[in-house]
Amino acid sequence: MKKKGLKSILENKLVLWIIVLIIGVFFFALVYYLCFQFNTSSFIIDPQYNQKINRINTIQDEYDLYTIEDREEIPFTIDEYNSKIRHIHEELIQTRIIDSITNRLKIIDDSLHYLCSIIELSREYETQKYVREKAQIIKDSIRIQTKLIDSIDKIEHKNSKLCELLQAQYIKLNYLEYTLAKINLESYQYILDHYSGFGNEEYKNCYSELQNAQIQLLVSYDSVKQSRRTVYNNLSDLNSAFHNNRKEKVNYLDFCYYSMLIATSNNFGEIRPNNLSTRVWTIIELLFLFTVYMKILNAITNK
Repeated sequence: MKKKGLKSILENKLVLWIIVLIIGVFFFALVYYLCFQFNTSSFIIDPQYNQKINRINTIQDEYDLYTIEDREEIPFTIDEYNSKIRHIHEELIQTRIIDSITNRLKIIDDSLHYLCSIIELSREYETQKYVREKAQIIKDSIRIQTKLIDSIDKIEHKNSKLCELLQAQYIKLNYLEYTLAKINLESYQYILDHYSGFGNEEYKNCYSELQNAQIQLLVSYDSVKQSRRTVYNNLSDLNSAFHNNRKEKVNYLDFCYYSMLIATSNNFGEIRPNNLSTRVWTIIELLFLFTVYMKILNAITNK
């Protein structure tokens, strides 16, 4: 009996094409739903579509019966989404000063390197000058002592007193050289202990000011970088919330409704295709429906 019933249905072309029509409507609804799941912007959906009033807050007078609780809604329509995107984009533009900060940091870094080399040269000059000044008196004494010894050495016939004098002068010269070495050692030790005190004060002050400016810029850089990271996170969260909100409010049955309206030529404009792929699928469905309707009409006329 079942086989005969199925056979009779297959032989009845009118019923067969009606079944094909129903299957086609639900198939295209599935295609639209998958397109929407892949990209929720592929359809323009009326902002009041599937909207529910959750709670009545206050009852006023007969002309203003109720109001809905004010709250910041997650964007549902593309216009709302684009409006929030523009706001985030404006915040992102404000963070572009990070490029200016980076350039200023590079300039300051180059200036600090240059000043550092200048300060080192001035320190080298001042430390050498300090050592020379500390040892100058002893060096003068050594020079005088050396001349005195040379003058005594030039005497050809030296008596015992001259020899003793020459020997005493050599001892004095050795003591002066020892004193010079000691002064040099003390001078270098002082330089090591107070190295930062040497150098051109003007250059050092300029170096300190640039360092402070660098620190302030680094703080600003970190702040702007954090702001940019926050803006990008907000953008990502908005994008995710927008698509999730649309997916929650529009489901497969809604696209069955949309496909059925196309099949009956009664589309009210609540759901409209918004990109090339969905428009192409809509055209394909219309061609499919035109073909099926022709077959159904032909089956009716042949009866």
